[in-house]
Amino acid sequence: MALQTQKILDTFGYVVSAIVILVGLAMIFGFLLTQTPENYRILFGIVLLLYGIYRSITIRIKQKKNFPNEE
Repeated sequence: MALQTQKILDTFGYVVSAIVILVGLAMIFGFLLTQTPENYRILFGIVLLLYGIYRSITIRIKQKKNFPNEE
């Protein structure tokens, strides 16, 4: 049961990471927050992009630590 719950949480974490990355990219390319000054919009988009990447990497590291035999 715990293994299945952990896999669901990991999948949810990857989905959230992907959403954060996509929102960051949308902000960088100007699809979101169009009324915000460009410098702030791009800066916030970069922060979201980096956070999404960081989040997915930490989930992957945690997976390898908890389940070393799975690839």
